[in-house]
Amino acid sequence: MVLVSAMSAVLWQYAFRAGLLDERPGNLRRQIWSRSLVPTFIFGLSIPVAFLTPNGAKDVWLLLLASPLYLPILEGDRKLGGLARPKARPR
Repeated sequence: MVLVSAMSAVLWQYAFRAGLLDERPGNLRRQIWSRSLVPTFIFGLSIPVAFLTPNGAKDVWLLLLASPLYLPILEGDRKLGGLARPKARPR
């Protein structure tokens, strides 16, 4: 899983650099990187945890279920997990 997710990120990076995408919204690159690397990170983190406790590795995988909450933050979205961020007050 780690290798597949990492290769997905590399493939998208190649597509960006080679100009193979028709449209490039400003934050598309950031979205693709975060959506490709989050599973890579989580499954990579579960490998050493599995050596300590196999059931603990399964618990680490549950972090993927919470990804709708933290992916917008990583992608630089104006919303925080579906909730609007409070606007900063002007000084």
